[in-house]
Amino acid sequence: MKEFALYTAARLGIFVGCYAVVLGLLTLVAGRDSAAGIWPLVVAVLASTVISGYALRRLRERFTARVHARADRMVANGRRD
Repeated sequence: MKEFALYTAARLGIFVGCYAVVLGLLTLVAGRDSAAGIWPLVVAVLASTVISGYALRRLRERFTARVHARADRMVANGRRD
């Protein structure tokens, strides 16, 4: 499933980008020692979730359409038996 792989890779890329930005900003603002801990990870997860919801809408819709088409084919093949 090409769409699944693309969506997953895009989602992971957005998360890694958000995490890098959060760590970079935190390091610039508060210094190198404050970049440790779970808070940058939590902020990156929340930010990437919101960004992915908007930025990956078309890719998610294509993936959903592909899954529905596959399910419809499976149902149609099951009725012939």
